[in-house]
Order: sequence, then structure tokens, then C-alpha cells
Amino acid sequence: MEILKRTQGRTLYIAFNKSIQTETQEKFEKNNLPQGKALTLHALGYSALRAAYTKIELSDSKNWDMIKELEKRLPIYFNLKSGFYKNYEEIMKLKFCLIDMNDVSRSYLEDDPDTIFNIMEDMDKSKFDNDNVDLGLLWSELKVIRDEFEQKRPLVIDFNDMIYLPAKYNIYIPIQPKYLLLDEAQDFNLTQHKLIDNLISQGDIEKWIAVGDRNQCQPKGTKILMRDLTEKNIEDLQIGDEVISYHKEKTQFVGFGKSYNSRGYKVLDKKLSSRADTVFTVNLSTGHKSSYTSNHKCYLQFNEEKLKGKYAVYLMRKGKSFRIGISPCYSKFKSNAFGPVIRARAEGADSLWILKVFNTRKEAYLHEQILSYKFKIPQMMFTLKNNSMMTQENLDIFWYEMKDLTANGKNILRWFNRQIEFPLWTNTGNSQGGLGNSWKLSSKAMFKTQACNILPEVMDMCIFDINNKDSKGRVVKKIVSIEFLEVDMKVEEFVSLDIEENHNYVADGILTSNSIYGFSGAYAESFDLFKSKDNTIELPLDICYRCPVSITKEANKVYDVMIPFKEELGLILTSINKKILKQYPDALVICRNKRQLIQLYFDLLAMDIPSKIMGDDIKGSIIRFLNSYKKYTIKSTLENIDSEIQDLKQKEHKTQKQIFLLDSLQENKKILVLLHINLGIRTNQLVSDLIQGFLKIFENNNSSMILCTIHKSKGLEADTVVFLNKNLIPHKFARSPQQLIQEKNLLYVALTRAKKTLIYLNLKDYN
Repeated sequence: MEILKRTQGRTLYIAFNKSIQTETQEKFEKNNLPQGKALTLHALGYSALRAAYTKIELSDSKNWDMIKELEKRLPIYFNLKSGFYKNYEEIMKLKFCLIDMNDVSRSYLEDDPDTIFNIMEDMDKSKFDNDNVDLGLLWSELKVIRDEFEQKRPLVIDFNDMIYLPAKYNIYIPIQPKYLLLDEAQDFNLTQHKLIDNLISQGDIEKWIAVGDRNQCQPKGTKILMRDLTEKNIEDLQIGDEVISYHKEKTQFVGFGKSYNSRGYKVLDKKLSSRADTVFTVNLSTGHKSSYTSNHKCYLQFNEEKLKGKYAVYLMRKGKSFRIGISPCYSKFKSNAFGPVIRARAEGADSLWILKVFNTRKEAYLHEQILSYKFKIPQMMFTLKNNSMMTQENLDIFWYEMKDLTANGKNILRWFNRQIEFPLWTNTGNSQGGLGNSWKLSSKAMFKTQACNILPEVMDMCIFDINNKDSKGRVVKKIVSIEFLEVDMKVEEFVSLDIEENHNYVADGILTSNSIYGFSGAYAESFDLFKSKDNTIELPLDICYRCPVSITKEANKVYDVMIPFKEELGLILTSINKKILKQYPDALVICRNKRQLIQLYFDLLAMDIPSKIMGDDIKGSIIRFLNSYKKYTIKSTLENIDSEIQDLKQKEHKTQKQIFLLDSLQENKKILVLLHINLGIRTNQLVSDLIQGFLKIFENNNSSMILCTIHKSKGLEADTVVFLNKNLIPHKFARSPQQLIQEKNLLYVALTRAKKTLIYLNLKDYN
């Protein structure tokens, strides 16, 4: 926005996906910047095709039409009677492999099959292996058919053609900006690079900017398994070091010993970055533990037994429309199928996210209703199915009246630590999502998806176990359960790796995907291509566009990494009186601990200052504690807790775990007393009554003052941020260097939420 305000020149912003494009265009219009235009790369390419041809037909079946033609010309390769195949499913696998080859070929302007297979490997797309089938011959003939289609049916295009055809034939692009902004530049493939090159060469672009984070990362201290079976910290790795890798097709670990390909797999590249990011930490049943940035691709596997009987609450998108719903995780209609994806395909949805998994349909239904109300997202289907109360015409009217729900979709995804850029499933298979356009799942097959999509309730991970060998003595995959997932915001140094050939490595004993790629299918040296252009300068993103001068300086006392962009000074206040909040009804109030926020909520209520508490991190932990006593009265519960506290206090030599438990019990007792007094629940009533009253605190209301923990404030911002009791950082149990770093990270996050005013509110009675 600031660039457009300063330049006033024709500016084209290239967004990676439709939702970001829509949001950006709306911002252009809201800020009265008609010189700005936002497009996706596909929309940019499509504009060239529409200008070159008078009539264009979009076809989802173009690939299959070419496969049908190939089948006519080489029927023996698509016939069970040929004896090449055991069943028809193998023929379908061959067809899908050829389609994947064609898609990759167009994405990389590449026709060599070996190169295509290498790219497919990184994209988790399987090569069809059958010694009786001449795949090279089939591919050569398919290329001929593709060229014929381009000549005979130039007006019939599919999704990939929108970029491929304008890039290949250098079709003139009618949109000619003066300034060009390219977002998520690390994720461009070669064809997308060619399209941008064409745009630059055709017009009079004065300046262009490519922005992105080249790296999925893991934090310093992550242990990488080396060729000699020792471990080395990820930050200590050097280019050329040899690590253990996993061969997907042979389903074995390689790079050590005397087995297949005993050479180690070299580190080709290593990148370090220091930034704030959401970090997902998996804890496995075996005791393994490892952390990833939110966009890091992890190897996962559905646990078919866990899926049965469970229900998922999902978010589904179609265009600008979003709907929420529930579905059995395991489809009863299709064997070995993921229920929510079946539902998404049936409704013609574009993409799908799983918000949460529940053990019963009743639990899922309750949360579907709550979330639909809370985030103002309908439950209405996109496509009509056996509903006598509705026609498809009326359904279309309903969704037209709903307008754009993108903001609502982003809000609910942020609530569950998901990201709109990373759906679990898409209908095109061309997204950064994990399941592509597939609907089937396998209890044996691993797939890759971002760490933000991990579902511990139904997913497993793969570990390296030297004792887990096949009959030939080769170390093979061992799948183990994910016990739980920790999510935290951290500001620290991360490391990204590029490993040769298989593009994976073993981190903290867990198999993980190559991290140098932005997503599967992105060109590894995408940034280097931009850097190779004439008169190009590489700059770090060290400018803070959110915070004014004074607040940026305050944050730099923690980590001196940012330069303020805003010229305004900003305001920093300190107060010991909560009445100051009357002056800032739209403030975002954040705190290290939960109890202080709950206390403030009731104090504000008494002062007629409306507010609302946000965050499953508050609600979930307290509900789990109260649920263990829900059948007891409040009086007996307090007596039981006091008894437990006294038992722990009397122990002379307490373990660290016992010390932590004692503190937790004392804190939870304070919360229980706080709730029972302020909610008006008598001591002879059950704790279950208290739970019902507590849940009402989180019901959606019209208040604009939000109270949340620092952990939950990641991604949020406000003109005024109230930092409640800064003295609670660091936490009293944070003693180790790593714990203290995490507390320091939390402090940095807290200080960088404010756009205009930062208020330190210090209340002594809240300690």
C-alpha cells in the first residue's frame, strides 16, 4: 500500500493464490488506489489468452481426452488382455502417471522423462514401474498428441494451460504495469518464471520486487542423523556433509552401511534465517520430539484404525464462499477413503481444511454449531443433495447473498493455527496442499503436508529405527503414533536444508522432507533466478511496517533486528489503574498467563467495559482441569485440591515434575475460586455447573476489546495493545537457556502487536 501511495504509477501485484489476490484488490479499492491491480499468475496468463483468442473453452477433461487418444493409438498398453497387468487398477495408475508427467512437463517447460521423474519425486507423485510397459514410448506419443491438441484445439485449455501456453509461445500480455510486485517468489516454477520474463520483456517495467521466504525451517539444535549414525546439530552442518536419507520407492533408509546405495546423501545447500514464526512441535509415542516452522513439509500417514469412528469439523472453500461442516473421517461409502474429501469433491469445493477431530458425532456437531455462530460461517452446502426444502437455484441465491467470506475463513483458520495458503486438500492438485486432488487414503502410504495441518488424533509419523529391518537386513520405515502437538510462537534462528536426490533427511530421529523448497514442485533455485537478472539487489526484510518508531525501539531492546518504516513516533504509556481501559474500548489486551486475563475480564464487567476472551489455549486447559472434578461439588473439589497441595508440600525432596504440579494445582485452585465467586455458583453446586458458566465467557459478542494470551496473539494487531503485567515474563519455571529464549521470544511478539499505542498495565493484585 505504501509503495502505491508513494509512486502513483501503474502497479501489478502477483499473488500466489486467489484469496490473497482478492484481499489485496479490496485493499487497493478501500485505500482509493486505482493504479493498483492484483492478479494470480493464472489470471495473468489467462488475460493473455483472452486477448489473443476471441473464444476460450475451459476444460477439466483435456488431460483425459489426450489419454483417450493415446489409448486409441497404442491400445495394447491399456488392455488387460495384453498380460502386462494384474488388474484394471494398474492401468489407471499408468494413466495417472502420464497425466502427472504432462503436468510437470508444462510446469517446467521440460520434456526429458528422467528430469520429469526427479521433479515428480519431490512432488510425491509416483513413477509407474512395470518392465513390460515402455513408458518412454508412451510419453513420446503423448507429447505428439499434446502438440496436435495445441494446434487443432487452441481454444480448449485447462488450469495449467493458463500459464503454460502464454509462456511457451510468448503471447502478448495486455496488462503492462510500471511497477511489478511478486509475492511468494520462492514458490515459482520455471514456467511461471518464463511468464514473468515475458511480461518484463514486453513492457516498460521500471522496477520489480520479488518477495518471499525461501525456506521451510527447523530451529537450531535440531539433531540430524549422519552417515556414520552419529548426530550433528542442524546449524553445524556443512555443504558436502553426508546424511541418511529415505528412498520412497524402495521403502528403505539409505546412505549408510553395506546395503543399497551405501554412500551418504550430501547437503547441497543450507540457509540460515532469524525470524518470528509459528513453530509446531510433534511429540511421538516413542519419545521422539522435533519442531518445524508452519510451512515445513512433514511426512505423515493416516492411521486407518484411528480414523474409524472419529468425526472431523472441516472448513471448505468454493471461490469466495466458505462453509463449515462435519463428516466421518472414514467414508462408509468408499473403501479406504477420507470422508471430508469425499464430501468436498461431491460439492465441487476448491479446497479443504480440517479444523479439529472428535471422538463422537455429538461432540463434532456441538462444535460445528458453536464455530458457525462464532465466526459467522454458514453450514449450508455448496451443491444440493437430497433436500426437499431447497432447490439448487435457491442455494445459489443463498451463496450470492453471503458475498465474500474470505475474512471469516481466515479468522477461523488462525484460531486453529491453520493457514489459508496451505489447505490439506485441493481440487486441482496444484496447490501447496498435502493430499492434492486425491480422495483415497492408505494406511501404508506416506504423504507430505505442512506442519500446520498435522492432526495428532488420526495421523502417524515415520522414525528411523536401526533395529527395524526387513528380511534382507535393510532398515525400513517404522510408523509410530503422534502423542500430541505443541504450537508456539518463536523468534529465533532457523535452518533450512537441501539434500540431494531423495530430498529428505532424519531430524531428531523423525523422517522429514527437504526444507529448502517452498512447496512441492517449486523450483529450488527460484530466488537465484531472480537474483541473476540485471541490476538486481537482494535485501533482507528488516523493516517494520506495523509499529511506529517508539514501539519498534522498544521491541529492539529484546531483538535488535527491525527498522521502523512509519515516521510517526507512537505512544508508550504505563499505568497501575485498569480504568485507563475506558479510554481504549478497541484495545487488544495480552498477558503471559491465563488467570490474570480471567480476573481482568470480571473486573471490566463490573466496570461496564465490554470485552471478550479469545483462545482455546485458555478455555481448553481450564476445561480439562475442571472436567476431572465435574461430578463433585465445588466445596469437595476445593478440599480435594487442598489435600493434594498439602501432600506435595510435605515432600522434602521434590522432583521438577512435582514442583511444577504443585504450582499448577495452586494456580488452578485460584482460577476455580475466581470463577465460583464471579459467576455466582454456590459451593454446594457441582463443578459441571461452573463449567457451563465458564464457557459463556467465550461466547461471541459485539465487544471490540479482546483479551488473549501472548501465545494466541500471534498474527493479530491493533491500534492499541495493552500488555498486562509484563513482569510475568519470564515464567518462574523458565530456567534452562532454551526456556529463557522462548520467554524472550514471547516478549518480542507481545511488543510488536501495536500499530499506534502500547500500554503497560501493571496490577499488583494480579500476581
